[in-house]
Amino acid sequence: MTYQITIYDKAGKKASTAKLSGDLYNDDMINQDLIHEYLLLQQSNARVAIAHTKTRGEIHWSGKKLYAQKWTGNARVWDKKSPIRKGWGVAFGPRSQRNFTKKMPVKMRRRAMRGIISAKAKAEGIIWVKDFGLSAPKTKDAMALLDAVKCGDKRSLVVYAGDSADTIRKSFSNIPKARYVHVGYLNPLDALWSEVMVLTPEAIEHLNWLA
Repeated sequence: MTYQITIYDKAGKKASTAKLSGDLYNDDMINQDLIHEYLLLQQSNARVAIAHTKTRGEIHWSGKKLYAQKWTGNARVWDKKSPIRKGWGVAFGPRSQRNFTKKMPVKMRRRAMRGIISAKAKAEGIIWVKDFGLSAPKTKDAMALLDAVKCGDKRSLVVYAGDSADTIRKSFSNIPKARYVHVGYLNPLDALWSEVMVLTPEAIEHLNWLA
């Protein structure tokens, strides 16, 4: 199956349609398990181990026994740094050295992204805007553009490339339901978060990096 993308002008009128490459984007590319694995990889690699507890060897306290081991009627005891005592050494607690990094072959990552884009195109969730018409960074103009293509009330991901990158970033940065990303950094978290992906003409041309 070949997917079509609707092409709009900056006034929000449908200009024409374009077809995505059937070799790169098709039903066979939509592998939910692979997409889920790629999403977990991104989330895991972004995770920073902050929680950190001290072991009994890192607690600064006297090593003196609290009371005699024998003839007290109580169980034998060690020093106050023991993990069984409140506020001191922790046994098997979280450590900041823990590594959550995952790895995934490049071909699998690209295939997963092709699957996400194919699923978006199949659900008519990709829009191509011929000209954003943003001569200067203005949130008002960016919001008007999203409203014109009927994306103002949807979670929109603006995928850009080319010379207008700085203007697009500054124009869409203050819109609550909009995110922006360079086509070279297109990732599963942003793509799956969005309801609609709004692409510039330059971004469409650069999607071949997924091949």
